[in-house]
Amino acid sequence: MAAQNNMELLLWDAWGLMEEKLTESDMPRLDKLALLTQGSDHAFAELQALYAQEPGLKVPQRVKSYRPVAAPSEVTLPG
Repeated sequence: MAAQNNMELLLWDAWGLMEEKLTESDMPRLDKLALLTQGSDHAFAELQALYAQEPGLKVPQRVKSYRPVAAPSEVTLPG
C-alpha cells in the first residue's frame, strides 16, 4: 500500500499498524485494504484516500528499522 502511494521502503521497516497488537476487530479493515491493493485502477482513488486518512497506514517521517545486521532502531526518512 505504501509503495502504491510512492513510499518505497525496505522490507524490514515498520510503522503504524505494523507496530500495534492487532485484534479480531482489525481484520475486516485489513481484509478491505488487501482487496483494494489487488484491485484495478478504479480502486486506486479509494486506496489513496484510506492511506491518507486512516490512522496507522500512512508512512510517517520516522519508522522503526528491524534490519538483520543491527539492533532495531528509528530511522528518519528523507523528504
